Amino acid sequence: MGIKGVIFSKMEVLRRAILQVNTICSEVKPEDPREVEEVNEYSGTCFHVVPAFLEGCPFYSDDKLFFVTNFHVCDDADNRTVFLRTAAMGKSMFTAKVEAVVPKLDIAILSITRGGEHEKWFLPESPEMYLDELKQVTLYPKRISSKTRKISTLGFPQGLENQLSSGWLAGRGTDDDEMLQCNISLNSGNSGGPLFDAKCNIIGVCTSTLGDSEQISFAVPSYCVLKYFQNFYTSPYGRFPQWGISTLPLTEAYKKVHKIRGCGAVIKDIHPASSAVGVLKPSDVIHSVGGSQLDMFGLMVDSTRGSKISMDNTEFILSLEDAEIEFSRKSTKKTVKLMPAPLDLKVGECYKEWNPVKVASFGPFVFQNLNLGLMTCEDLPVCKSMELLQHATATKSMEETVVISKINPNSYVASLEYPAEYDRVIAVNRTKIDSMKTLKKAFASVTRMQKEGEKYFSLETSSGKMHFCIDKVLKTTKKRKRK
Repeated sequence: MGIKGVIFSKMEVLRRAILQVNTICSEVKPEDPREVEEVNEYSGTCFHVVPAFLEGCPFYSDDKLFFVTNFHVCDDADNRTVFLRTAAMGKSMFTAKVEAVVPKLDIAILSITRGGEHEKWFLPESPEMYLDELKQVTLYPKRISSKTRKISTLGFPQGLENQLSSGWLAGRGTDDDEMLQCNISLNSGNSGGPLFDAKCNIIGVCTSTLGDSEQISFAVPSYCVLKYFQNFYTSPYGRFPQWGISTLPLTEAYKKVHKIRGCGAVIKDIHPASSAVGVLKPSDVIHSVGGSQLDMFGLMVDSTRGSKISMDNTEFILSLEDAEIEFSRKSTKKTVKLMPAPLDLKVGECYKEWNPVKVASFGPFVFQNLNLGLMTCEDLPVCKSMELLQHATATKSMEETVVISKINPNSYVASLEYPAEYDRVIAVNRTKIDSMKTLKKAFASVTRMQKEGEKYFSLETSSGKMHFCIDKVLKTTKKRKRK
């Protein structure tokens, strides 16, 4: 059905269903801490969907319109609020609410309430006929057919309006690693857009690309999104159950120092609402859950499918009758009976199911947030592995730890004993470094100071402190080890 007797094709309906998402974050101005400025941190795409799969969720209401996008697009949104716009609005925006997030799938559900000022933009013609037309925009409920080849997406790449990108489906993922691999070009702004087949069936939600690679991208299958929300409030737990336990890899160095035998994963953090609070502790090593053995990454083999799954796999948890957890504490193995708890993850909450890799460079150095890739690198010295692991456990966050991941071998600091690769960054000048964001701000400040004539700055790491004069080392101070 169309407006005023016009029948729209499925492609035209899809174009009308997508909107641009803008996340506004409040930040303190570095030059005056008393002032706050608004910074447009992220932009992406969302699309309107028929809300039938959300019925039963506490936030569901007939007077709301619902949209699907990526979790990472609205992760840092102030007060769970993001801003939407259509092509017809120009630079004007209206507000939407973040109703639910699924970090594991990188999915977020947004809503707007009917009857607001925004309707003249979003529902420009006859609202009821327009919404009736949008009933065609549904998430495909089945696994992807092996015959599916050609795929496309719509979005706002690099701020462009309603752009169509096409390619081919390269892989369909496994039962637990539910990602569709595509050879389609995705850019900043495409995140959260619909991935659809030749018949305009929405088969996935675009989510990420593979580093700097061209045309290697990934999408979350639509049936996974449907399955998640169908189980969210209908499981015996009342909500979607999780253990609320995040882990670090069990390295050979950690096993040797703590005299741990067997495979497993080290507990990094425990969610405050988890049933494991008061029973398990950070630095404990989990060996098995419900009789299933864990590998060093916290994954286990699903006997029914032969694929690797996480501890928080929904089907696995719902199949548990007697959840027995085997773990080690101070070289002693113990067994405890626990059941998962229904956890509600909030936007911007510290507990996350992954640590995305963040990279920055300055002078001869390359910096990264501490992540699993670095922790499992074969070149990582044992002493560095232990130091970083202990720090991450103590701070309960890998994202807040910044590491020198590489030093240019042809640079003027390569021959120095310190700082060294895999050093933890402590401070730049007098600015304490507690995240990649802080690091980038600190170096931006150094750049401004150099333009104003200031030639000196300092870099403090876990090995020592180095004083620079633009491209020359003036002085080094080695860290003294406490006896």
